[in-house]
Amino acid sequence: ALKEEKNNNVEFTLRLEESRVRGFMALFHDSYQNYVYQKLNGEYQGGLPVGVFSQSDATVKGFEGQLAVDTTKWLTLGIAGDALRSQNNSTGTRPSALSRSCHCMLCKNDPG
Repeated sequence: ALKEEKNNNVEFTLRLEESRVRGFMALFHDSYQNYVYQKLNGEYQGGLPVGVFSQSDATVKGFEGQLAVDTTKWLTLGIAGDALRSQNNSTGTRPSALSRSCHCMLCKNDPG
């Protein structure tokens, strides 16, 4: 049976809101007790891999941010991204050693 998962989180966020520019950046650090995760056990059933649920203490830390600029009254350009690092504290392994993403946005605003 799985135990109750518990989490302590610290987050620091900076926000910017001007007439044409908006954005934020956040740094975070999560410490988990009994973190629930799924791992593959090497077996297949019906052609699909079988996963089992397990638990471990874990740490997840990273940052995320976004910036949007209204270039005209009908067009906004923006970018957003994040990166995180996770670690299984029981084994010292990093199941998703580094996860990153970046997104660019082009939005047509309703000038109405």
